[in-house]
Amino acid sequence: MFLWRQTFIIPRFLQTSEGAPGKRSAASMLSGKRPVQAVPVAKKGGVVKSGANKKVDGVSQKAAKTIEAPEDVEPTEMGLEEIESRIGSLIQSDTITLLKSAVWKERLEAISSLKQQVEGLQNLDQSVEILIRLLCTLPGWGEKNVQVQQQVIEVTTHIASTATKFPKKCVVLCLSGLCERVADIKTRVHAMKCLTTFCEAVGPGFIFERVYKIMKEHKNPKVLSEGILWMVSAVEDFGVSHLKLKDLIDFLKEIGLQSSAAATRNASIKLLGVLHKFVGPDIKGFLTDVKPALLSALDTEYEKNPFEGASAVPRKTVRASDSSSSVVAGGLDSLPREDISGKVTPTLLKSFESPDWKVRMESVDAVNKILEEANKRIQSTGTGDLFGALRGRLNDSNKNIVMATLTTIGNVASAMGQAVEKSSKGILSDILKCLGDNKKHMRECVLNTLDSWLAAVHLDKM
Repeated sequence: MFLWRQTFIIPRFLQTSEGAPGKRSAASMLSGKRPVQAVPVAKKGGVVKSGANKKVDGVSQKAAKTIEAPEDVEPTEMGLEEIESRIGSLIQSDTITLLKSAVWKERLEAISSLKQQVEGLQNLDQSVEILIRLLCTLPGWGEKNVQVQQQVIEVTTHIASTATKFPKKCVVLCLSGLCERVADIKTRVHAMKCLTTFCEAVGPGFIFERVYKIMKEHKNPKVLSEGILWMVSAVEDFGVSHLKLKDLIDFLKEIGLQSSAAATRNASIKLLGVLHKFVGPDIKGFLTDVKPALLSALDTEYEKNPFEGASAVPRKTVRASDSSSSVVAGGLDSLPREDISGKVTPTLLKSFESPDWKVRMESVDAVNKILEEANKRIQSTGTGDLFGALRGRLNDSNKNIVMATLTTIGNVASAMGQAVEKSSKGILSDILKCLGDNKKHMRECVLNTLDSWLAAVHLDKM
């Protein structure tokens, strides 16, 4: 991972893509400025005027700034008569008549015919909502025949997977019925597949937010236990980047793990285990108040799902156009961060300058304790003075304090994430100076700190 060069160990992020030490100076790396690129020599007679492109660029910039209105996700009431009127000739009238039949074989024949007609539609996008409304009404989610239920779900899945855009209001129309179908072993596979297709269409974040309330309030305990098991597969499929993790963890803590049904508790433990694969040890800090027996079961599940970090690649993607914004808002960054500015007291900062080396060491240890109390997730608020105090200890005459400080700086960077870049100007230059120490252990501490920093901050921001 690292190369030796003279007396310095050159970390990977200071090398070129070929692996050799880069030509960028330490100063340019630390300033965050990109190196000046050589100007390509224009071919003779190949002068290109840039003015003509400015207008085009201006238009594209205007288009990029266009903000779409938020999507209306709450469906309005619509009676069967209006649905039939809007369906018109889209679906054969005989099919709709048979869907109303009291004879299950006739309803099964009708839904099979409906499926064929929908699969044959050329302009499905224009009819998505009205078709979903028809299915939710005829035969409807109250249908008792399993074969008819399965066909209804299959048609719904086809529409959601085929339509260019599947409106969120259509998802809302179907979710309660699908959650009940997930609880039934005869329709579970079909319903879970449909929910996953919905996730591909609108993003798992929206689906999760909506099903929390449905599962929590439903009288059938299997709606909750089987619903959580579907969430396990959804996290494995899509990862956590689209989810509000704090909401999911709270739901599992307050509802799933507190359930009197063993199946629900076990499903919740399994889901938290899968989350650990994507989130890592950070998740443990939000479950410290869980019963000891459950904590033991969780630790076992964590071992089955070791933290994979960036290598845990989702198996499915989201088609929705707003998926990129939901990624930014979700994932690990949706876990709360604590404001530690109140704990970085003048007394603590002063102790960093104490003539007694033991007091200076205790002040460094105190910072790590503050990070532990904050579940190793902190805000950048008020940390400028803290970085200044830590920076001062990098020149300490006691080498053990210097190494402890390096480790602590890495811990602070990990706990703060990308925000560390704004609060710690200049500290990297002092960290890099420690690479010149003749003690191997000191150099290893520097490299570990730089690894933690690299994981928290993008390279072009260093």
